[in-house]
Formats: sequence, structure tokens, C-alpha cells
Amino acid sequence: MRFAHKPIDDAHRNRLLLVRGWWLCRGCTLLYATALLAMAVAPWLVPPLLVAALVLLVAALLSQPQWYGRLPDGARDGVRAASGAAVVWCVLGASRAGNWVDSLIVAWAVVVLAVLVSRSRRRRPVRR
Repeated sequence: MRFAHKPIDDAHRNRLLLVRGWWLCRGCTLLYATALLAMAVAPWLVPPLLVAALVLLVAALLSQPQWYGRLPDGARDGVRAASGAAVVWCVLGASRAGNWVDSLIVAWAVVVLAVLVSRSRRRRPVRR
């Protein structure tokens, strides 16, 4: 069964996981697994909101195509894992926000992430 959004071929083989006959995208699996782990340990470990927002910002910047493509596989895995944890931390931080400064930090992180993701999704014209 295939749950990977990448093609199953030799060129993408190192970015896929085969788990009990299921093909999974390695980056997405790390992102979701880390997000679940961050939710599981949330009662005991949630970093300050500003730290979570900065982790999210750095992960979003490193996810940009011009930088992400140059990263070695281990660093790509780290970026995906950090993204999963940081999103959970920002959401938890927003739910616990007790003042306007915390809410402003979360709003800033979400806006920056949205802008970076939308810029990375734009199609660039093909040069011939």
C-alpha cells in the first residue's frame, strides 16, 4: 500500500520508508511522529512561546526550496521533526496565552509561516 506522495523509484528511495508493506514519506512520518510525541509530553514539557515561535520560523525558512534542496538527509529530517514539534508548541502556547504579548507572538509566527509556505508553493516559469 502506498501513503507516500513521492514516486516509488530509485531516485526517491532514500526519502521513503517501507513499514510492513506500506510506503511512507520519511519527512512526513517524522513530522507527524514528532507532533504526536510533543502532544504526549505536553503536560511536562512545553518550551516558552517565543522559543516555539522561533523554532517554527527557522524550520519554515529552512524548508524553502532554495535551502531545503541543499541540506543533507539528516538535516532535512531534523527540519521536519522541528516543524512538527513547533506547530504543537505554538498551538499549546496560544491556548495558554494569558496576555496580548503571547497572542501577538503566536499570530506573528502563524503569519510568517503562511507567507513562507505560500511563497514556496508558487510556480516558477520554466526557462527554455
